[in-house]
Amino acid sequence: MNAALVIEASDSTKLLAAERAIKAKAPFHRNKNGMGDAIIFETYADCLVNRQPNEDYAFITHNTQDFSHPNGDRRLPHPDLEHTFANEYSFYFITLREALSRVDTDLLAEIIDDDEWTQEPRKYSEILEALDELLDKIWYGRHGARAYAVEAGKIRIVDAKDYPSGLYDPNVIR
Repeated sequence: MNAALVIEASDSTKLLAAERAIKAKAPFHRNKNGMGDAIIFETYADCLVNRQPNEDYAFITHNTQDFSHPNGDRRLPHPDLEHTFANEYSFYFITLREALSRVDTDLLAEIIDDDEWTQEPRKYSEILEALDELLDKIWYGRHGARAYAVEAGKIRIVDAKDYPSGLYDPNVIR
């Protein structure tokens, strides 16, 4: 992946993406702005036009709501996009595992160990511990910012008996 060629979106692919928006074609078939997704797809389609012989291309996405068939098998592209995958050198995948297994099953076995590609969900106690740590960091950050504002003269400390609204109680600052 580090040696992969980075392809910038051209003005023509951006225009094609805008045309998709005007015609409400996938990924604009839902009520959301799909411009970024459309530019990605049009850039992929542009690569197919300029492909070298014997090169295969794969469009791999987890975004099945915008790119996959809306009422059928999610492993199939949306009907608005399926023409791009109607040849023997352009493939549509919704998982990296499926794409890699298409390339070489032995390579897939070497690269991917099932344990490496799964992540166990956190226990409730771990989530609470992380939440407590985050709340402490937020409290200390706010407390430090308030102490700095007092030192800089942006906040004035007053006695509790003179405490008007909008000023800090000295017992809270210390």
